[in-house]
Amino acid sequence: MILIGLTLGCVWFLLPLLFRDWVIRLRFPLWLILLALPLPLVAVILGWIAREVGRQPWVAYGLLPTEQAVSPVSAPLMLTSLIGFSLLLGTLAVTNWVLLARHAARGAADPALGRPPAPPSEPAHPEPALL
Repeated sequence: MILIGLTLGCVWFLLPLLFRDWVIRLRFPLWLILLALPLPLVAVILGWIAREVGRQPWVAYGLLPTEQAVSPVSAPLMLTSLIGFSLLLGTLAVTNWVLLARHAARGAADPALGRPPAPPSEPAHPEPALL
């Protein structure tokens, strides 16, 4: 998990490639970015495992029976919690999808990636020198 964090931190070394659109023109940084996509998820899963094993190692290693390690929570309360969190996360997922679809339907302002920026054009109505 720490190694993944350090690797993602090394992405900061790619920041100089942002100047003059080198990230888009060179293929190697794009492959690095593509391969780094699943690393945050892997880091979260590994961090969760490390936290749970560190929190209750006697349960993880079988020194304490599971019957004695669980909380005294009733089944209806657990079902209510599961349904509530499922509805919340489902609502967030649908909201995210709707917002992304709405943004994608508007289109990009300038779809020509990798092209050098155009020089600024002169305004149609110049401002008067004295007001």
